[in-house]
Order: sequence, then structure tokens, then C-alpha cells
Amino acid sequence: MTRMRFKLWSVVCLLFVGISLAGSICRSEGPEFPFGALETGLFEESNAPCGSDSANQADPARETGRAFPPFPRVPKLTRVEEGNTFLPLSDNKIGYTIQVKGDGSYWVSDTDVSGELEVRISYRFFETISGGGDRFIVVNTPMNAPMGWFSHSGPEHSWSLGIVGESYTVFNATPDWVTEEVLRLNVQGLPVGTYVFYHAYDRNPNGLPDFESLEYDYAVARVKNPISVSLSGGPLSGKAPLDVTFQVVVNDPKNIKDTCTFVVGDQRSGCAVYNQQTFTSDGVYKAWAEVKDMYGREVKSNELTVTVDPASVPVNRPPTVSNLSVTPSQVSSYDEDFIISYYYDDPDGVDDVVTHHIGLGASSLSYPAGGSGRFQEVYRFVEPSTPGIHYIDVYVKDSAGHASNTLSSSIYLDLKKPCGTHVEEGGDAAEEHWIDLGRPSGKFWFDYETYDQEDRITIWYEGKKKFDSGCVGTNGNRSTQVLYSGSSTQVEVFVEPNCAGGTGTKWKFTVYCPLPY
Repeated sequence: MTRMRFKLWSVVCLLFVGISLAGSICRSEGPEFPFGALETGLFEESNAPCGSDSANQADPARETGRAFPPFPRVPKLTRVEEGNTFLPLSDNKIGYTIQVKGDGSYWVSDTDVSGELEVRISYRFFETISGGGDRFIVVNTPMNAPMGWFSHSGPEHSWSLGIVGESYTVFNATPDWVTEEVLRLNVQGLPVGTYVFYHAYDRNPNGLPDFESLEYDYAVARVKNPISVSLSGGPLSGKAPLDVTFQVVVNDPKNIKDTCTFVVGDQRSGCAVYNQQTFTSDGVYKAWAEVKDMYGREVKSNELTVTVDPASVPVNRPPTVSNLSVTPSQVSSYDEDFIISYYYDDPDGVDDVVTHHIGLGASSLSYPAGGSGRFQEVYRFVEPSTPGIHYIDVYVKDSAGHASNTLSSSIYLDLKKPCGTHVEEGGDAAEEHWIDLGRPSGKFWFDYETYDQEDRITIWYEGKKKFDSGCVGTNGNRSTQVLYSGSSTQVEVFVEPNCAGGTGTKWKFTVYCPLPY
């Protein structure tokens, strides 16, 4: 193919790259071409908020530091297929297209990219343009591109983008020139955001870059950070103090992580796989993790909300006492012991019972206590305690001064002279013996002997039989214990000799002084 040089006017084809350094792009009604970058090399960045979220839009975009006139939409008359490339065909019979390939496997007009981005541009003259030459112009980008990342070579000519100064490179083209070039860019160090690549063509062949007559194709690449970070944790609600375990998981396939910071409220600390946090005050807290890569780019995890309710104010419930017992229930002298016992408990589980209080008749006693458990003490009446019923009341108090329930019982003091041992013996005559035991209740030992001849001995108390030996010849001493309780202090012992017939018997019995029970 014959290559010819044309004059530097007529058709102009341009390639342009746009970027959002803030990670989001403001979209206008149509793509806007920054002609000021071509005329003066100036481009002002802005962090002004966008009116809509366009980071995921396929439409070309720019930041709004300067108000550039809209890049006009000139109808593309048709498209012809050149290999795997579809070329928009202008009315001047020049075809062109631009496509990108990032994390996906196919050439597309819209892609995500986290590693290497490929930009493919194609153009072709489908007929010789008469009456003059055609000029291709490459414009500097409005970003600070890493040196050497974007270059292009064609037949007889080469050009570059955004590498040297604020100028653009001009070169001639030949008729029937078909070219397809792939431009590669490692995006790992680039700011995260949306990049729009323009492939433009000036329809006005006057030797000047006329932006009002440009038609274009474009492709969108959204630069993503390959690092991802997630945060989980629990429990995320409860009463103070609340212990929460957070887990930070960082996925860094490119091994470019620099720092990881765990943030809870206004506190910042280094990340660990598991982060323990204790919330002592009520409130709502936000937690997240921040990862920076070696290029200074930041990735933030999902945000968790921790709700801490006020701590419960403990209610100090009064203690309790139970199972009061007084044994024996009656004593007959000042020298005789009796036992008071009961159980006490603190239902709060604090075990802060501090004092025992015992009322015994007209007396009041108190003892130090500790925790919960059983109380048991031995007592005696002292002179001049009077005979009769003496009432006993018990309760406990805790450290807050709360008194428990009160339990009551009683003990009987009988100061009659205790009985002595009573012994009786006889023969064939029946006998009845009334024996005063000195107390209305108790237990006493009863020994008896009926020898070879059968006799019968019974013991009665208040009309009730308490013991019956049966009709026996014991032929030896026997012993048994008899229990009684009532209002009388006397028992009756009745002897029926020769209960099986015959004569010549003899018998003997002994009643011992009773003991309380």
C-alpha cells in the first residue's frame, strides 16, 4: 500500500482519557470533551458533590472543575465489521471504535478493572479523502498519568499520550489505512474511580481541531481496588457493660496491603483477626475497618452498629429464713439444754446476710452472720426465768439493712423437781401404780422381769395404752423405751399376774426418770 503525506488539515481524529480522582463521576446530559486541555493544557480538578451516583454508569463523564461545552452527538451512519471490531462509519467514510478489557475476558464498552486494563482503538479510511490531507491529534489527559503507560505506534508514525509537557502530537495518515492498537495500563496504583476513554474524529476538514464538529466513541473502565475487607461481630446489642467480639477479614490477592485500622466510635487501633471491645456506657456506636494499600488508596469495610442499653440497677431483695426448729420442745430445769436452728439465704446471690436476730421471751440476741447457710446454737434458761411457754422469734438482716421474714416457735419451761427411779415388784396379786414423771412429755426407759410364770404388764398415759408386754414369762430382764406427750405428768403401770393361769408367780419393773425429746 502506497503511503502518502497529506497536508495538516481536513479530518482530525483524537483520543482522550477522563478520570474521577474522588472515586465518583458527575454525569451530564452528553459526554463533554475538555477542549481547554487541548488549547491551554489546563484542567482543574474538583471534589464538588455529584447530583447522582454515576460510578456504575456506562455513560462518559467528567469532573466539574471547569464548564466545558457539551461534546455534540453526531449520528454515526453505520457500522462495519473489521475482524472482531465494529467500526462506527462516519459520513466521511472513516470508521473508528474504542473498547476495553479489564477483569473480564471480552472486549466491551464498559468494564471493572483492578489489575491491568487494556484499551483497544481501531480506525480505517474506507475511501481516499480528496482535496487535502487528514490529521490525527492525541490530547494530553486531565490526570497525572504515570510515565510511559500509554503509547501507540502506526505505519511510519508514532505518538504518545500524557507523557511530555502540555502539547499534543500531530501526524499524517495515508488512504486506506487500517490500524488496530492495544494500549495497556497497570491500574494498581491509580486512584479508584471511573475512567472514560474517548476516540474522537473531527468531521470539519479545515486543519483545525473543531470540537463543535467532533463525533466520538467511548469506553468506560471503573478502577477497583483488588483489596476487600469485611467486618462481623456480636453481640451487637445488650446492656452495659457489653463485651463484643469483632472479626476483620482482609482479602488481598495482589499482596499490596499496607495498614489496617479498626475503628469504633472515636477510637482507632490496629486490626487483629479478633478484636475484643467492652462498651461500658450506653449509646449507639459505629464500627468499621479501614485498609490502605501501598499506593495510599483506602478500602473501608461494611459498617456495624452496636446498641448499648443502660446497665441494670440491681434490686437488693431482702433475705429469707426457713425451717425453724426448737428441740426439745420442753425443759424442766435451768441445767437442761435446748437447740434453736434454721436456714437463711440471700435470693440476690450476693450472700450479704450480716446479722442474726433471735427473740427468746423477753430477751433479744444478735449474732454476726456471713453469706447464706444454717444457723444453730445451744441455749439454757437462766434464773429467774419463769415456768411456762416461752416464745421464740428469729429473722436476719442484710448489708443494706433489709430484714427477712420472721419465723416463730416456742419452748415450755417446767421447773417441777425431776422424778427419781421408780421400782416395784410383786406376786400373785394384781397391782396398779401411778407414777409422776415430773413433766408432761418425754421419753423414759422401762425395765421388767416376769420370771418363769407368765405375767402381763401394760403402761397407760391419759387413757391411751403406751406399752403392752403381752402374756410372757421373760425368764430374764427386758428393757424398752416409752414416749409420751400431753398435759399430764403421770403414767399408770398395771400388772396382771398369772395371765395364763396358775399361781406362785413373781414380777418386777423399773421406771426411769424421763428425758425430753
